[in-house]
Amino acid sequence: MSRFNLYILVLIFPTILSCQAQENSQQAVASTDHFEFYINKWLNQHHFLFQMAKTLAKDSTKVKDVFPQWGQLNVEEQKLTTALLTHYQDNWIANSLLFNGGLYRIKRTITYWQDDRESLSYKEDPELARYWSEFSPIYERLFWPTHRKQNQKVLQHNLSRIKAYEAQATARLSQLSQEPWPSSKIRVDVTFLADWAGAYTTTNPVHIVTSTKEEGPEGDWVETLFHEASHKLIGARRGKVAELIQSLAEAEELNIPRQLWHAVLFYFAGAVIKDLLVADGISYELYMLRENVFGAYQEALGKSLEPYLAGEDSLETALKDLLINLQ
Repeated sequence: MSRFNLYILVLIFPTILSCQAQENSQQAVASTDHFEFYINKWLNQHHFLFQMAKTLAKDSTKVKDVFPQWGQLNVEEQKLTTALLTHYQDNWIANSLLFNGGLYRIKRTITYWQDDRESLSYKEDPELARYWSEFSPIYERLFWPTHRKQNQKVLQHNLSRIKAYEAQATARLSQLSQEPWPSSKIRVDVTFLADWAGAYTTTNPVHIVTSTKEEGPEGDWVETLFHEASHKLIGARRGKVAELIQSLAEAEELNIPRQLWHAVLFYFAGAVIKDLLVADGISYELYMLRENVFGAYQEALGKSLEPYLAGEDSLETALKDLLINLQ
């Protein structure tokens, strides 16, 4: 597929949603004591286009692999799709869905759009809104039925387990992190594709986007959900874990390994969900161990954090030992 040489200005997206957009918020498709789940067509379409554009930017000859329905588009639809993918390639795919301000504001805005195209209004960038609106019938015809069905399938498969585990999991994660669990229900948008990691979370307010394309072993989606929610409890510069890591490193003159706070979060969330799954008779390996995430830290994490998980050490002692073991 050839790319059009379009020059499109990078626009600044609004940080505050209009009252009308808030009123147009969709109904949750499922709710538990701590989470509300949504399946939003616009968020699904946005993440699908972002990832498709990113893949094709590496090799545009793979259009029929990434987009096997390409031959079902007429000439005008192919031109529209090309222009829209070019917009993503020129303006967005080099950025992080989690950390880029523009992509954050896009997500925050389209979160509250309804499924109907009549409600689509984005005066700050009418051209981009027009692209989304015009591509929407293509997405609805060729992709949305499959994406929505997969989203519903994965959510329904895991919902009863989430409800069964959430009281214990939230209490345990709050105890381990020494931070209170959010008092409001956390919004979870279920999408066929998300970012490269399969899920990401913004924290003010807490908003999780989690994908369903790769289902993983039994319990994996549940661990991902509680991992993402725990980003409100443990952050790089937020929460008791980060505070202790920083203060202990300064007091002991120790180096802080890259993203140590995140490795601790991975271990806590994985261990909590594993314990609940094992109690249900389900054999489970932590995601970080299965996928070798923070592989260089894993031995030290087990040695230093297990006594804390067993109630034998304080969090301060565990993190000090972890820092020392990773020098």
